[in-house]
Amino acid sequence: MVTARGRVRPPVWSKAYNALAGLYFAEPSAEASKIFLSALGDNTIAERLGKPVDRNAQLAGDIWFYYGSRYGEYLGVTKQGAPEDYLPALLEQSPATAAGYLALADYYAESGDARSAIGDYTHTLELTPGRAEVLDRLALAYYKQGSRAEALAQWKLALSTLARQIDTARVPESFWTDSAHICEHLQTRHLFASLKPDLDALLRTYLRRNGNYRSNAPLRSAYLAGAIPRRPPRGCLIWLRPLRTRHKSWPTLRMLLGFRLRNGHRFTSASWRTSRMLSPALKGSRKKAHWRICARGKSNG
Repeated sequence: MVTARGRVRPPVWSKAYNALAGLYFAEPSAEASKIFLSALGDNTIAERLGKPVDRNAQLAGDIWFYYGSRYGEYLGVTKQGAPEDYLPALLEQSPATAAGYLALADYYAESGDARSAIGDYTHTLELTPGRAEVLDRLALAYYKQGSRAEALAQWKLALSTLARQIDTARVPESFWTDSAHICEHLQTRHLFASLKPDLDALLRTYLRRNGNYRSNAPLRSAYLAGAIPRRPPRGCLIWLRPLRTRHKSWPTLRMLLGFRLRNGHRFTSASWRTSRMLSPALKGSRKKAHWRICARGKSNG
């Protein structure tokens, strides 16, 4: 494919794409490394000074830094040479922007180098503070390193960041994806109990400010985060209580109770108490449907 398309393009195009193919397939051959160096150029600075670069044969300008960083990744995945000589290329291109630090931190995290990932995630937050997704990734890096307390601290900051976003004029679209990822990470690492008060406060604030607008997603994520196999959490029901006197609580109530049924959970006494507490706010067909769900829950399992 690259050879066929490269026939009508400058030679540097084929070099660049063959180099990326060597990275994606982790090809350790000397030929793959040679193609990278041919595209990047391996001349010394003294040899480059005063000599124009043939851009049809060699990379130059901003694109050079991108491929330089990819060559560092190639050296890392194939365990050749010194990856650190090329990995920071993106930082050299734009040392005052967070994107380069974030890309480098993600690479270190995927490569299992938690210590380096923590350093670059921290630099990212210094340049662009208050990013919940970066705090989440930083928490994961601390957790992989074995620093459980630091990981919890970063997840706590991430949840407080999401809480502040609720107070903005328009909640950013990233709120729902970030909250889902954080809940998932807490669930898989069995850390929900440690941050349950923070998550509870976040959900109460969200429901108070936004009602049922896109509330199913954060409630479902929180429910899953607190779930224990074959023993569903009673605590998830407290997030329904602020809605107990509101007619609009029906979609949220139906979603949570129905979700318990689909996962084979029986209703506990706490479930019944909450159901009885909420049912007066429902009218007509909604109230009948509510009790049909409850009847199924009583006989489930």
